[in-house]
Amino acid sequence: MDQSHLYQQIVQSIRDDILSGALKPGFSLPPVRKMTKQWNCTTGTVLRAYQELARQGLVVSHVGRGTKVY
Repeated sequence: MDQSHLYQQIVQSIRDDILSGALKPGFSLPPVRKMTKQWNCTTGTVLRAYQELARQGLVVSHVGRGTKVY
């Protein structure tokens, strides 16, 4: 799948984990650089996924402190 849609796979994977209870409120998502290695993608792809999750109200991002499940 091309990079433009990979962020949607990342969003779906994390959303599924949040909704299933595997990721609980306050849990820190992996740093962007770690996710780029895990998903073999660019930092922009991971950032877009994290931004989409934040837009959906599932996570909260704080510069310098990472992204946490809301």
